[in-house]
Order: sequence, then structure tokens, then C-alpha cells
Amino acid sequence: MVEYEPIPIFEAMQLLLNRSNSIDGFFDAMALRYPANLEEYKEYRAMLKPLKKALLKSVSVDEATLNVLFSPLVEEKHGNNQPDSVPPIASIIIGNISNYINLDEANFFDVLRANPEWIFESILRCVYDCITDDALAAESRKDPENESELLRLILKSELPVSAKMRLIELTLSPIEYIDMLEKTVMPVASVFSSMRDRWEPLVELYRRSYANITDAKEIVCDRYKYVPENAEKFTIYPSVMMYNSFNFSTDFPIPNAAGGFVGVLFDVFWSSAGLTSFNDSEISRILSIVGDRVRFEIIEHLVKGPSYGRELTKLLNLTPGAVSRHLSILAGTGLVVANADGKKIYYSLDREHMKEFLSMLNHIFLPDMK
Repeated sequence: MVEYEPIPIFEAMQLLLNRSNSIDGFFDAMALRYPANLEEYKEYRAMLKPLKKALLKSVSVDEATLNVLFSPLVEEKHGNNQPDSVPPIASIIIGNISNYINLDEANFFDVLRANPEWIFESILRCVYDCITDDALAAESRKDPENESELLRLILKSELPVSAKMRLIELTLSPIEYIDMLEKTVMPVASVFSSMRDRWEPLVELYRRSYANITDAKEIVCDRYKYVPENAEKFTIYPSVMMYNSFNFSTDFPIPNAAGGFVGVLFDVFWSSAGLTSFNDSEISRILSIVGDRVRFEIIEHLVKGPSYGRELTKLLNLTPGAVSRHLSILAGTGLVVANADGKKIYYSLDREHMKEFLSMLNHIFLPDMK
């Protein structure tokens, strides 16, 4: 199913999670890569900047509260055995993106308060991503029998002390944090709903992109090459504040269901980037990504066959979070694709895309060779 109305709580969350990201910086970079689209990008920029500014003015809490809820628990680091960027408290509270889709906005936070075990599951996922010891990682994949077990896993993780303390506070006082998040998010969501005239033209671009498509599976699997196994029912929603991204999940309470959000400009950028055919700027971008030592090693492993995250974690001696970040970046090149098998995500090379990429490299660097 293809939905055409944004979800205000999701929009408020995306605004606050990305409040420091520069719209100007993004479009300046896009204009340098694709100068032919400069005027088009100016139009999109002119729509997004006033909207973001107005929504940020509606934030009613202080900066300290915003930092507690929306700053990453661990800033991005590089190097073996270092925890990578860990989701902020706000994302841990919400849990899987399926909650945005399945929960009614009117009682969204009441449902979260009634199910604090969902937060414990989110904390477990964070802990799992910051553990390299196999035995302890196996423990973190099981539901703890009580809060004490969860606290023990937090303390034994490789997270820095500050992050551990914040997760311990969340474990012991989940309702207090849910109340804080509700007070922060709902005023912004309300203002977003009232500003339809500002964001409706952007959603209209999304509608045009998928006007002749009724099955979201065609968009997710055929167009964007995300192919989760066993998923039969697909649902996607537009996102205005996540305008340039794609966020999808198979972790749904309904069997064989999957869903997520597509930025209102994502298809525009997907098409202008020429992801199905390589131009010089795209080749340069991909070479800079693959040139990273860790990502190059991942490619080498995937040449031998598909692999899932934990396997790559052992091979590369990195945390699961670090491997996940590198895989996400590689997936953005189109050379690596993800396929879900139950709750495991397997990664493999898109061999046709790789052949086309290598053919273009051969054409550029060895034009005389047939």
C-alpha cells in the first residue's frame, strides 16, 4: 500500500533528530554534483528552509532537554573495537519505525507508557551493537528476566560510561523519559499538521513519483532494490523532514509485513544521481567510498558470497554498529544490497551493478582495451 499523508509525530522526530543538519549544505553539495539541476534545487530549498525554521520555533523545551533526548549516546568514532554512533534516547524510546505506522497519534505515547518492555528491547539492541564478545552478545539477544539482568548487560557492554549511565536511567525510569519526549514532540507535530500549505507541494512531488503504483512492493523491491524475504505486505508513507532519505523495516508485529518512509524528494535525487547508469561524478563518489580500508575489505568478503552482519563483525574485528554503518554507506552506492531472512539481514553484491561499474572504470582508464 502506498500512503500519501505524512505522519506528524514522525515528522517532528525527524526535525529534532536532524535539527543541526544544514539544508543549504545539502543542496549546495547536490548542486556541485549535478549543476544542471541547480534551479530545481533552489525551488526545493526555498520550500524546506522556511518550514524547518517555523517548526524549530515551535519547540517548547530547553536545549538541555533536546540534548538529553536527541543527541547520540556515542558520537561516531573510527577504529577497531570502538562503539560506533548509537541512537539517541528519543529513538530508543520510540523503538522500531513500525510504531509510527501502527500506533494512533492520539494515544501514541499512552501506548508507549503501557508497554515499557518495548524500551527494554530497544536498549538490548543498542547493547548488542556494542558487544564483541560472542557469549555476552548471545545473552543480549535473549529477553532478560528482570531489570537487573538488563542493567548487568549494559554495564558489561563496550559503551562509554556516560552512555551506560543514560541507558541505566532510561531502564529505571522509562515513564519519566516518555513524558519528557511527549512534551517535546507533540507541540512540533501539532504545528506541522497546521502548516499543510507549506509542505503540501513537496508531498505532491512524492505523489507524482508514484502516481501509477499501487503496490509499495514495486517501489521498495524493484525501484530501490531492498528485497526482504518473506515480506508480502508492504506499506510506505511520505516524509517531508526526512526529504532525502529512505527508512524501511521488516520488524513488524503483523506476519509477513514490512513498511517505512520515503523522503518526498528521495525519488527526485535517486533519478538525478543516475543510480542505474554511472556518470563521472557518481564514479568519483563511489571510488571514494570503496577506497575506505574497512569498506574495501567488506567488498572483498562479499565477492566470495553473501554474508550477514555478525559474520562480518567477526571477520573484521569491529562492533556490529561499526559494520552496520559501513554496510549502509556501501548500500548507498548500489553495489551492495540487503536481503532479510527472518530477523537476519544478509548482504551481497549486486553483481550486475558491479559489472556496469567496472565496465565504466575500464572505459575511463583503459579506453583502448576491448
